[in-house]
Amino acid sequence: MSITIREILKYAVSHNASDIHLSSGVAPTIRIDNDLKPIQGFDKLLDDAEIRSILNAILPERYKSDLDNKFDIDLGFEDINLKARFRVNVFHQERGLSVAMRYLALTPPALSELGVSQVFYDLCDIDNGLILIAGPTGSGKSTTLAAMIDHINSTKSSHILTIEDPIEYVHKCKKCLVQQREINKHTGSFDDALRAALREDPDYILVGEMRDLETIRLALTAAETGHLVFATLHTNSAADCIDRIVDVFPTFEKTLIRSMVANSLRGVISQRLIKKIGGGRVLAAEIMLCTNAIRCLIRENKTPQIYSAIQTGKAKGMKTLANSIQELAAKLGLEPAALAHTVQEYNRAVQDGEFNAAVCDGKGTRGIEPPKSNWAQRLDSPPYLAYPVTGGITFTFGGVEIDPQARVINTEDNPIQGLYATGEITGKFFYHNYPGGAGLMRGAVFGRIAGENAAREALGK
Repeated sequence: MSITIREILKYAVSHNASDIHLSSGVAPTIRIDNDLKPIQGFDKLLDDAEIRSILNAILPERYKSDLDNKFDIDLGFEDINLKARFRVNVFHQERGLSVAMRYLALTPPALSELGVSQVFYDLCDIDNGLILIAGPTGSGKSTTLAAMIDHINSTKSSHILTIEDPIEYVHKCKKCLVQQREINKHTGSFDDALRAALREDPDYILVGEMRDLETIRLALTAAETGHLVFATLHTNSAADCIDRIVDVFPTFEKTLIRSMVANSLRGVISQRLIKKIGGGRVLAAEIMLCTNAIRCLIRENKTPQIYSAIQTGKAKGMKTLANSIQELAAKLGLEPAALAHTVQEYNRAVQDGEFNAAVCDGKGTRGIEPPKSNWAQRLDSPPYLAYPVTGGITFTFGGVEIDPQARVINTEDNPIQGLYATGEITGKFFYHNYPGGAGLMRGAVFGRIAGENAAREALGK
């Protein structure tokens, strides 16, 4: 039984897939909530000839000759009937041709649909400077950018110029004049388009990706000359964005570039798409706004301290990724991996400190110590830590009832007192902020244990 590209796309859209993979020697697969899954009812392996046939149905004529002349092809196309647009990458691999498609809505989403904070709206109201959207591949950067551009398009009377590879979301002119340029179709490269953009009277410039030194230099120049520039970077945090930009330049330019970044950068949004229990994903974002304190840190090459500045800038709208995840968890069920990421983010905040963990084997015997790790700093203020509960026990610690399987905080100078375990709890998540106390702290991860003695023994107390 053969399958057509129309059937593949329809199946993917109906199942809310983010990506489609067609690979020679493998059955078609789609990505749903970050997991690859087969297309039900079609397990036939595709060969090179079938993929070429599928591509002939979607590739414009000018791309068909490139199948054998180029190693990779990037393009975008839309399906009006499915009300969908797709970003396509065609490439060669050991078994033959392969295709990766990213599913996009035919029209850009509104910021309100993404459930973002007021900061996103405020960033769109800035007159000039540089705004960065960061995150790993598949974290929704393009969608966030499209929503912000759509907000400007709906509320301002301005000129928006986008430079993309390829064009992803198509913006219709609303209140703004919107002009979109695609690399290798309307312009030769990002830096060529940016250089020309300075003579095209834009108010807003979107750069699909800051890939190289010249593109970054021109983006900074555009931000300094009265334009509001939006761009993306593949980094894991706001501080990493600063380092990525500066590190592209030779040593003798780094001081100047730090000064340019400090002067022009307005904000960084570093985001992830976090799985929800029961399906679907939700946007979690670290938000850094360029205050005077952060500008000084950038100029003085003290980017490791930016995380602390974000933590103390909550009143201004800043938040860490860990805090964002915890806020979402208070409203939505999140999968354990997201909560584990919260712990990772906290550990990064205390400069690679990792909690020592005593893991009970579930039979009340002594906990098994993992390899020795660094001490974490005190935990008597947010960010709160969040842990998955898979069942087992309830702790009461310092008069506060705690739902494990939880990491319970202990201090060097104030060992846990009156710890006991009772009850059965399943399918919940636990959020805990240790209310105070001095000294360095460590955690103990408890499994399915019962009784006061077993709990104390798991702690080694």
